[in-house]
Amino acid sequence: MQYELKKGKSKSEIVVFPNADHGFHAGYRAQFNKPASEEAWQKLQDWFEKNGAI
Repeated sequence: MQYELKKGKSKSEIVVFPNADHGFHAGYRAQFNKPASEEAWQKLQDWFEKNGAI
């Protein structure tokens, strides 16, 4: 998927957190992974700023 995404003009990025299960960002779920959640949130904020979303 990353290869195909890079071939296009999209500014989207795919980030994989190998030690985080589905739902890792939801603090109310058993799968919550605080370190991965914090890293993902920062990456999202950085992407928004870089691409003019905030």
